[in-house]
Amino acid sequence: MCEDITADKIVTDDYNSAYNAATHLLQAGCKNISLVTISGYPTILTAREQGYRNALTENGFVVKDAEIVTCANKYTEENVNMIKAHLATVKPDGIIATVEQLATATYLACDELKLQIPCDVKVVCFTNQITAAILNPSLTTILQPAYDMGKQAAEILFGRLSGRLNEAKQELIMPSQLIARASTAS
Repeated sequence: MCEDITADKIVTDDYNSAYNAATHLLQAGCKNISLVTISGYPTILTAREQGYRNALTENGFVVKDAEIVTCANKYTEENVNMIKAHLATVKPDGIIATVEQLATATYLACDELKLQIPCDVKVVCFTNQITAAILNPSLTTILQPAYDMGKQAAEILFGRLSGRLNEAKQELIMPSQLIARASTAS
C-alpha cells in the first residue's frame, strides 16, 4: 500500500492478526517460533512482524533476528531451500508464514526434512486459499476478509461518485479471523 497517497483505504489489521497467530502457537505449546516472510510491502509486513515480535516479547521470549527468514516474493525452489536451512539450524517448533506462497514452501521443506506437521513444527499462514482445509494436515490460517473489504471499497467508491460521501478520506481497518486447523493441533 502506498502510504503517501491520500485516498480511502480498506486494510486488514495485520498487527493484531500476527499477534494472535503467535499467541495461538504459544498456547499450542510452541517455545521457538519463527516468522517466514518476503521482501516488499513494507506497511503490511512490518505490521505483521511487529505483531509477532510483541506477542513473543510480552510472553517472556526474546526475538532473535535469526528467527526471521526473508524469502523471495514468489514461489521458488530457493524459498524451499531457505526454509529447509532455517528448520535445520534454528529448529523452530512453530512457523508463521506471512504470505500464502510461503505455506507451500514450508510444507515442502518440512516434507523434504521428514518433519511432521504439527508434531515437529506447527504452521500458521496468512492466506485466503480454499485448499487450506484439504492440505495434509489442514492448514491453520489467518483468514482475511477479502469479500467484505471489496464490498466496503465499492460502497465508498459509489458514495464518492454519487456525491453522497463528501467527508474526509476514510481508513477502515477490518479484523481477520484465525481458523485453527490440524497444522497447529497439540
